[in-house]
Amino acid sequence: MVLGRAARLVVRSGGAWDGTAGLVPADATDPVTAARWLGDGAAEPAPVPELLTRIWESEELQDVLAGLDCAMPHEHVEPVHLYCGAALYAVAGHGTGGTYFLCGDGPRRPVLYADSEGGYQVLGRDLAEALRFMVSADPDGGEPEDADAEAAAAFGLRPLSPEEYRAHRREADAMAGALTLVMLEENNAYEYRPDTWFR
Repeated sequence: MVLGRAARLVVRSGGAWDGTAGLVPADATDPVTAARWLGDGAAEPAPVPELLTRIWESEELQDVLAGLDCAMPHEHVEPVHLYCGAALYAVAGHGTGGTYFLCGDGPRRPVLYADSEGGYQVLGRDLAEALRFMVSADPDGGEPEDADAEAAAAFGLRPLSPEEYRAHRREADAMAGALTLVMLEENNAYEYRPDTWFR
């Protein structure tokens, strides 16, 4: 458990004194899955996700993103870091003061949303997965209530089916412990709130 959330600890052996440890999602049940989460161990960060580059270079896609209340660029309301020590990059903001972050330097870079009131939620294992979630309807009556097919088409994505949506929420819950957000100055952890993000 990491601050009340389930996670797994992976130890990499680098010799008697050079080993490292890293947090991975609770559902990373085998070494291959854990290795994919941790990245390839390269000193240099992975390239910027192709989808994010497309958005940066397209005013039309930035407008579509803004329609999801996700505006670029943005700075978070306070200094924060990930408990696991991975890198954190603010990429966009919500109208209520929340921030969308890319996490880590691995090949996928999970997306985390932090609100301005000390809550956070994991939106996906990468930007495409997060956007699929954001344009999809909640089959259980929460937010968002309607799928945004036009936004999905603009990004070249398909909205999640009800079964995929529920599976996505379970996977996000499994990632929460590995991506716990902490206030830098007060050293207090954000509270995991699965419904903190809304459109």
